[in-house]
Amino acid sequence: MTQHYELLYLVAATMTEEEVHKVREQVKRILTKYESKITLEESQGKKRLAYPVDKNHQGYYELLEFDLESAKLVELERELRLSNELLRHIVVKKTPKTAGKGLLKVTRVSAKPDLDLANQTPMTPKIASKPQPTAVEKKDDSSKPRLKLEDLDEKLDEILEGDIM
Repeated sequence: MTQHYELLYLVAATMTEEEVHKVREQVKRILTKYESKITLEESQGKKRLAYPVDKNHQGYYELLEFDLESAKLVELERELRLSNELLRHIVVKKTPKTAGKGLLKVTRVSAKPDLDLANQTPMTPKIASKPQPTAVEKKDDSSKPRLKLEDLDEKLDEILEGDIM
C-alpha cells in the first residue's frame, strides 16, 4: 500500500553549496531506487543546531515529501542510515488531505478551542493574574552599559566554537 511520507535530513555546514547539491541528488536517487514519487522538495537553508552533532554546530536542513510502498520503507531507512553525508534524518508518515498541482498539501485540523464539547457552550478562558513586582524586586540597570546584539552573537560563537566540555 502506498503511503505519503516526509523526510527531513541534516547535512554538515562544512560542506559547500555544490557538495550539498550532490548530497541532495544522492538522496533523490535513493528515493527513486525504491520507486518513490517525490511530491515536494524544499531546502530550508543553513541553521544553527540546538546541540552539536558530530562536532558540528550548524547544518543545512533539507525536506522532501514522497509517496512510497510501506513495505520498502525499512530498506530505505537502512540505506539513509548508512549514508555518511547525512548527520541526522527522520522519516514520518503524513496524511495528505487535498491534492494540488502535482504537490500534496497537508492541512492541520483541530477542534474549536473556545467551545465546551460536553455542554456545547462557549468556554471562558481562565487567565492567571501575574503578581505585580514590588519596589524591592525592581532593579535599576541604567548604570550598566547595554550590550549590542552583534557583540552578544560574537561572544556566543566564541563559546560554541571552543571546546568547553
